[in-house]
Amino acid sequence: AIKYTRMIVRKSSDNSHFIMAVENIDDEVRKEREHLRALNTEKELARRDELTGTKNKTAYLELEQSVQSNLDNGMDYLPFAIAVCDVNDLKKINDNEGHKAGDDYIKEAARILCNIFDHSPVFRIGDDEFVIFLRGDDYTAREDLMSQLRETVMANAISEKGPVIASGMSEFVPGKDTTVSAVFERADNMMYENKNEIKKDYPH
Repeated sequence: AIKYTRMIVRKSSDNSHFIMAVENIDDEVRKEREHLRALNTEKELARRDELTGTKNKTAYLELEQSVQSNLDNGMDYLPFAIAVCDVNDLKKINDNEGHKAGDDYIKEAARILCNIFDHSPVFRIGDDEFVIFLRGDDYTAREDLMSQLRETVMANAISEKGPVIASGMSEFVPGKDTTVSAVFERADNMMYENKNEIKKDYPH
C-alpha cells in the first residue's frame, strides 16, 4: 500500500549538518480526500433533482451560463438544440389520486425522456417541466428522437396509460441567435403549440 509521508530538512544551528524529519501523513491525506469526495458529492447532489434523479434547475442555469459565455466570447460553439417538455395533467392527478401518484407520473415521464435522449443531459426545471440539451449524436438524430417521443406520447394518450408529455425543440442558429435563452423561448413556444394540439386531439 502507498504510504504518504512529509519530509522536513533543516540545517543545524552550527551549519555543519542537516536535520531530517520524516512524518507519516497518511491520515491527513485520507481526511483531505474524504473531504473532497464529500464536497463533490454535495455539489453533485445540489445539482440533482431528488425525485427523478435527473439534473435540476441549478444545473441547467449553470450550463446555460457556460454556453452563453462561450457565445459571448465569440467561440465557435458546437451545434446544439434545446427541447422543452411539459407533463400534462399533473395537477389533475395530484388532485384526484394524490401526490404519490403525481410523483410516480413525473418519475415515469423522466424515465421516458432519459431513455429516448440517452446521450443528452435531462433537467427537471419545474414541477412538470423538463429541458433537454441535445448535442453530439442526439443532435444529429434530433428529428428522429422527437418523433419517437411524440409516438410514445400518442400511444400513452390513446391508451390513457403512461404520461402525456408536450414537447417542442429548437436548434441554435449561428449568426442569428446570440443567446441561449432565444433558443429556449422558441422551443418553449413550440411546446405550447404541441400542448394545444394534444388537448384538441385527445380531450379527456
